[in-house]
Amino acid sequence: MSKYFTMHPIGSGAAKDFFDNAQNFDYWANSTELSYYLDRLGTQRMTLNGFNIKMSAQLVAAANKLNAQLAQQAAVFTSAQNARTAAFNGSLAEQKQRIDYVVANLGLEVIGDYEKGPYTITEYNQLIRYDNAYWKLRADVPLGTSTTGTTAASWVNDGPHFVNVGDSELRQNIADNTTAATGAGAVGYAPGNAYPYGTVGDRLNRHIDIRDYKDAHAEGGDWSYAVEAAIAAAITKGVHKVVGFGAFYTARTITIDGIVRNFDLYIETMGITSTFPNTCTSLFGTATPIFHLGSTTNINALNMHVGMLDGAYQSTVAGVASFDTLNGRTPVADGFVMYGGGMSSSHVRTGYLQNCNIGIYAGVNTAPNGTTVWDIDYMQFNRLGSYINTGTGGNQPISEANVFNLRFSAQNRIGAIWGKAGGQFTTLQNGNFDFNGRYVARLRCSDVTGLSSIAGKLGLKLTNGTTEYEFMYRYQYQGYWYVFVFSFDTDLSYQTGGNKFAWKTSDTISCPTVDGVALKFDVINVAEDDAATNHLNYFDVHHDYEDAIFAKWKIFVEYGSGIYGGKLESSYVSFDTAINPYSHQWYGFGVISNAGILSLYHYKNNNTPWLNVDGSYIYVGNGMQLNIGLTPIQGAGNVVPLPRSSGVTDWKTAWTFTDVSTYKKYAEGTKYNVQILTEYAAACAEFDLVVKGGSAAAFVKLDKHLVAFQINEVFADDGTTVTGFVLRLRQEAQDTMNATLNIVRRM
Repeated sequence: MSKYFTMHPIGSGAAKDFFDNAQNFDYWANSTELSYYLDRLGTQRMTLNGFNIKMSAQLVAAANKLNAQLAQQAAVFTSAQNARTAAFNGSLAEQKQRIDYVVANLGLEVIGDYEKGPYTITEYNQLIRYDNAYWKLRADVPLGTSTTGTTAASWVNDGPHFVNVGDSELRQNIADNTTAATGAGAVGYAPGNAYPYGTVGDRLNRHIDIRDYKDAHAEGGDWSYAVEAAIAAAITKGVHKVVGFGAFYTARTITIDGIVRNFDLYIETMGITSTFPNTCTSLFGTATPIFHLGSTTNINALNMHVGMLDGAYQSTVAGVASFDTLNGRTPVADGFVMYGGGMSSSHVRTGYLQNCNIGIYAGVNTAPNGTTVWDIDYMQFNRLGSYINTGTGGNQPISEANVFNLRFSAQNRIGAIWGKAGGQFTTLQNGNFDFNGRYVARLRCSDVTGLSSIAGKLGLKLTNGTTEYEFMYRYQYQGYWYVFVFSFDTDLSYQTGGNKFAWKTSDTISCPTVDGVALKFDVINVAEDDAATNHLNYFDVHHDYEDAIFAKWKIFVEYGSGIYGGKLESSYVSFDTAINPYSHQWYGFGVISNAGILSLYHYKNNNTPWLNVDGSYIYVGNGMQLNIGLTPIQGAGNVVPLPRSSGVTDWKTAWTFTDVSTYKKYAEGTKYNVQILTEYAAACAEFDLVVKGGSAAAFVKLDKHLVAFQINEVFADDGTTVTGFVLRLRQEAQDTMNATLNIVRRM
């Protein structure tokens, strides 16, 4: 409390005011009894103790108000919940009454709830209630049977004696996903039924499942009839998708036919059974196909997916027959064979195409085929990956414009792909090739007697009198004839196969079925025989078009080791390899070979060839530099206008010569041949000029003196160092004259 109450204004420095202020602050901060005090101006102030008392009272009031509100809400919720519970129990009781009424009218007697037993069953129409269902004694359980308890534990023993008389069991079975007989296994489906839109049956009818057509053959392991039946059913019903999930096997050729538009066929895996015919004794025409694509019609717009197609008998792993993606099994069947009408404008997708005699075989179709995309992830361990040829018949039907996306092609014995005759306009792309062609040999002919008589023929044997190999094809390259042969069952490669090729360069090779063949060879190549490439040379692509007008293939391959065959100059090739690079056209650089003349074009500039080469000459439109060994030839043309000279000091600078350092074997200097020609026959000259460092020597071959020339030194800025030599010209015979310089570097 204040003592003096001077009532001095705020800011007073009087001692009594200091006393009152200090005492009042003491009351405010430290008093535990006072709630208020009077300041020196007589105003009542609340102490800190007063603040605490007031705050506590407010907190207590707020808590009491909140508790009262929560109690009121709890009472409302409890009342509502009790009402809902009562309504639910009333509904259950009503339902129970209705069910009891129905049961009673059906001549059934409800004797009680299982939990209120035990009960002894004396009639088969007596029911007990358990787990919201009614149960009656099974017909095979004798009357007089008693329940043993009243709990879920005792129902484990009692339940098997009873059967559910309502649909609760059905609902439970459909919801049960723990066994094959319940859940989806409890729902029936028949592909012949027409189901309402929006149902599961309607959704399943939108495609045909091969397994729905399982027959006696399929029971025995041969799914070929089921596949054909599923496709036929889809065509009849207008369904455009047939699927087969899992592994399938066939004992015969599956014929796919009658597809003319928009059809999807999916088969996860297809292999051959142990009873599949093993008729394969040669590469062509003896193996039984797994798929005939086409027969009476030309298939169009088929989208076919076979996850794995395996053409060998299955291997056995731990007593279980299985597909083996490793090498070592003998090819038995051909894979996809274009047959009869064949196939066009379609797409075939395969993850693994393996262990077939020929994986993709186009060459026995009787109608034009082509424009099909073959999309293969792994094409491996086949005798021949793909064969594309003209079809059979008098009209020579084409097999053109196919696209092969071969992501990885490896260890195909004869090669990854063999294109022949009618398989023009093929695109081969997106591929990596490795270890192909280990069963073939390439021979360079030194004597071609009779070679033309076997050209283009398949299935011929060639022999040295002891060992036979099968003739593939012949082709000409860089002035030599080459012949490819293969072994049906022997690895001929240098390292992996142990260099088993039996012919020698001294042998004369004949054909047992064609007279007059007497071939000789001076070079023999097999896979892996090139030490310079670390034995990585193989035969990936056979470009067999020597006897065709052209091939016109487009080959864009990431990695490979060899493309061989005739008319390579008619195809576009980009084949990345450090072993045998070959480029035909790239970024506007074009090549045309016609009537014995090779013409090079730069299409970006014009359609006029800048270089023509025949057997004797090179024609260059402008300057040329050509490296022949270490001795280059460099040519240039230049026209220098020469007005009449006013005297012996009036010269025209025409050219500068230097001692260049490129294309030299040692420091032998640089030799130029210089020809000076004009529009006047008598005004000409020719000389050789040898420049060696800072010195030069001229050797005059012709000088008619109507055009004077001289060679002068060219000095650096220091005035003493010679950097080159300049050719200067003058003439006094005409008012004007044009001197053409032809300058060729000789060394």
